[in-house]
Amino acid sequence: MVELVDVIFSTGQYLMFYEGVNKKGVHAIGLATSRDGITWVKDTHGSHSQPGGPIFAPYSQEQDGWDSGGISCPHVVNVGDSLRLYYVGFDVTKKVSAFGLAISDKNNIRHFYRA
Repeated sequence: MVELVDVIFSTGQYLMFYEGVNKKGVHAIGLATSRDGITWVKDTHGSHSQPGGPIFAPYSQEQDGWDSGGISCPHVVNVGDSLRLYYVGFDVTKKVSAFGLAISDKNNIRHFYRA
C-alpha cells in the first residue's frame, strides 16, 4: 500500500519517493524512477539488505528512538550535489513523533544518513 509521495527531477530522471507500509504495518520510504514522468519503475536495489525494499527505514539501532517505529511523509529537496529528505518519524508506541532530516551521500539516491 502506498501512502504519500514526493516527485522531483534529479540525475536526469524523475524520482518518486513514496511512503509504503509492509505487512507488519511498518512505514518506510521507497523509491521509483521514471524517464518521462509517466511510466514508473520500482527501484530494485533498495537498502537495509532488502532488494527492492525501502531506501530509508525506521532507525532500528535504537529501539526506543523517536523514529524507531516508522518513517512517513517524505519530502525531498535537491540541494547542491545532495538530496535532503525531510520526513516524519514516530516511535514504536506511535505516541511520539517529530520531523527529521536525512541527507543523501552526494547523488546516491539510495543512501541517506540522518542529519
